Amino acid sequence: MEPTLILCPACHKKISASVEACPQCGHPITDHDREVGKSKLQTKRIIFFIGIVVASFLTIGGIVAGMENKETKQPSAPTAEENQAAVNSSPAFPYTAEDIVTVFNSVAHDLNYQNRAVIEETKTGNVATAINVSVGKYVNLIIAVPLGREKASGVMLIGSGDGTLKSSADIVVGMIILIATMSPELEASDRGGVLRELGLLNSKELPTGKTSAVRGHVRYSYRYVEGKGTFLAADAI
Repeated sequence: MEPTLILCPACHKKISASVEACPQCGHPITDHDREVGKSKLQTKRIIFFIGIVVASFLTIGGIVAGMENKETKQPSAPTAEENQAAVNSSPAFPYTAEDIVTVFNSVAHDLNYQNRAVIEETKTGNVATAINVSVGKYVNLIIAVPLGREKASGVMLIGSGDGTLKSSADIVVGMIILIATMSPELEASDRGGVLRELGLLNSKELPTGKTSAVRGHVRYSYRYVEGKGTFLAADAI
């Protein structure tokens, strides 16, 4: 049986969950580190999977709808004609990926949010480029840009907390910043209205299943999946 792997909280290398200290950097590994490290490794795998799907199938909101509490499977590959049709028909924002990162960081600064968006890597597939953006410890963005275009067609926020109040707060503020970035015309109360319509401010329990809200030319889709994280997609419509 292969050993359970986690990410070291200090050097972020993959290590066995059974070790008492990281063999790479020597950092002591506690039971809490094992739980958080396992969750973060799962998040990295999800980000990798979503990047492949976006690059190959040009879908953001559809991924949110398909996330379940079981192993996510990649759909069958479309034909070349289907790829071209997807690119030709996809609406787009008036922003490049770099524009989105710049505006996100500007809003983050205005809200005294300590984390900043940094482009980490890109994956180019049959119909789109998927750009992975790191936003601190608990939040990632994936930006979809159709091939042959400069403007983005969708953004997904992936939040992976560790059960602490700080991680939950970082994810919620990250969602507010994403809404402010993609719908800059909205006032602060209207951003809260989007979260309320998504079911995030209505009760003490997170909504089950996918919820959505439309503001202008943006469709927001939300889903929380136990063991995988929080997903908020913003699609151009």
